[in-house]
Amino acid sequence: HNPPQPHQPLDAHHLQLRQQQLGRMMQKKKNLSTGATVSVNNERVRVDLPTSNTTYQSISSAILNGGCQVFETSSSTCSTHVINYKVPSTYDGLNPSPQSLLANFAKKEQVDPNNTVGMLTAASMETFSHSSRSAMGVSIDVIVTAGLS
Repeated sequence: HNPPQPHQPLDAHHLQLRQQQLGRMMQKKKNLSTGATVSVNNERVRVDLPTSNTTYQSISSAILNGGCQVFETSSSTCSTHVINYKVPSTYDGLNPSPQSLLANFAKKEQVDPNNTVGMLTAASMETFSHSSRSAMGVSIDVIVTAGLS
């Protein structure tokens, strides 16, 4: 069975095969000033927030758990994550649905989709950049991928 031509949308099977190929290429991991850990490979940027009886609040336009959310990390087994998942530029946004694509990917990453903020991008993960700043007792980490398609 031949894969679809580049100008055709990828079906769910070919999308999964493409992501598996991408995931084998690059792996970077970095501890952030805020205590979070960011790891990057060719298929995603993943931020793991510290698990220390903390409540995290997020305001996001993310597809998975977007809007105003509160995440409780009441034990060392409950963790919160942010995932920016790379899709090919041919992904049509319909098949599979963005929500199910992100929820299934979170499960593949062995994280709870209910405690994960999930976004989609077509940007190359190699464009990953990070910066930290602290002022008046507040620390912030900014993580960016960028690209044109």
